[in-house]
Amino acid sequence: ISFIRARKLGWDVDEFLLMSIIGGKISVDLLKNLYSLEDKKFLYGLKDYELGKLSSDLSFILERNDLGLLEIYFENRLLQKAKESFADPFTIGPLLYYGLLKKAEAQNIRTIASNPHFDANHLLDY
Repeated sequence: ISFIRARKLGWDVDEFLLMSIIGGKISVDLLKNLYSLEDKKFLYGLKDYELGKLSSDLSFILERNDLGLLEIYFENRLLQKAKESFADPFTIGPLLYYGLLKKAEAQNIRTIASNPHFDANHLLDY
């Protein structure tokens, strides 16, 4: 989300890297190379990572140029991942999922209450 937001704000790659936490699965060199590419080429560059598997969904969101929809998309992915460990009683999974579920409910209530003509795409799916 930060990568795409920084690109939309017109930041240069060094400014983005100053605001990023480095050390994830995607190397700094790859981020530097992908930063200046257009959206479709940027998504193709991530094809080997989990984000690459979601490229069709992300390309739709990037075409709409809606960062709010992008954030909702990743919130839904987080809920899906947490739901996978929901039934394991000997881990923190159920507690984590419950917390994320309540956060999603509150977000949906705020979305509906703040705009009577809301778009259903802007609701979290849980």
